[in-house]
Amino acid sequence: MIATIIWAIIIFSLIIFIHEFGHFITAKLFRVKVNEFAIGMGPLIFQKETKETKYSVRAFPIGGYVAMEGEDDAGSGAVVREKIVSAAEGGPLYEKPAWQRFIIMAAGAVMNVILGFIILIVVTAMSGLIGTTTVAVFDEDSVSANYLQAGDEIIKVNGYNTRFYGDATFQMLRDQDGTIDFTLIRDGEVMEVTVPFRTEELSDGITGMHMDFKFLGEPVNFSNTITYAWHWTFSLVKQVWYSVIDVFTGRYGLQAISGPVGTATIISQASSQGLRSFLLLVAYITINVGVFNLLPLPALDGGRILFVLIEMILRRPVPLRFEAWVHRIGIILLLGLIAIVTFSDIIKLIH
Repeated sequence: MIATIIWAIIIFSLIIFIHEFGHFITAKLFRVKVNEFAIGMGPLIFQKETKETKYSVRAFPIGGYVAMEGEDDAGSGAVVREKIVSAAEGGPLYEKPAWQRFIIMAAGAVMNVILGFIILIVVTAMSGLIGTTTVAVFDEDSVSANYLQAGDEIIKVNGYNTRFYGDATFQMLRDQDGTIDFTLIRDGEVMEVTVPFRTEELSDGITGMHMDFKFLGEPVNFSNTITYAWHWTFSLVKQVWYSVIDVFTGRYGLQAISGPVGTATIISQASSQGLRSFLLLVAYITINVGVFNLLPLPALDGGRILFVLIEMILRRPVPLRFEAWVHRIGIILLLGLIAIVTFSDIIKLIH
């Protein structure tokens, strides 16, 4: 149990550090004054102050922040502006061009995805074979064997492009009724095939399909390792987006979301299955954090990017006080969601 907590703290801290470092380094690049670089939330544990920035470690590893001058309290008067303009270490965020603010806000998520890509290169290199979208063999009493053939190259599942093995399996497992439409290449010709897979009722009323065939694998080499990791990274990005959409559209309930407690439990399970499973989970978490932060919701990076995009379209900024209040309300709602999800994780853990 203690080891699980330690590993969870290490992983969360690494992912948060990478995310916030993206904001920090781009803010410094565009000469924005950074008041504080914090890992964690809540009570202060450690702080080192330099001439330009305070570097802090806080008690709860569920987040972090880069506090930039003029990020939320800009427009409060001439005193603030005089203080900022006279600062040699940089100016306020709100005085920078919109395109620079866009890059600063997006940089955290980009760093998370880059970290995921690097980890997936390692995970792919550790594999003996990498998956393709070509059908290889069928299970005994397979339903799909009546419709598919070994050697079929699947290029679409239910209308979604499948350039990568993970795209195909995700869209198949995401299907609700078990009847899946394939677009495939057979003997050089493109054709449409519909397969009625067997289904079964899973937990929480979710219907799952029984995937009764396997895809062809190919040996790993340097070239396909990089290519495979690249496609895998963006496949995971798309999977996170689709999963978020499924939650917001009611396809899955809040019980499908894991907070810090649930994630720590998953980390424990993955660590017991070996280094490859553990690294794969870390890659998924960091990409998940990056994509989630790009959602156009108040207090998230995506919410701030949305205001920048509105400014670029209207050619005038949204009133800064209004934006600040929107983000403050968003933080309250976000903390409430974290509390609800954490409570749900604990209930699932008890039961």
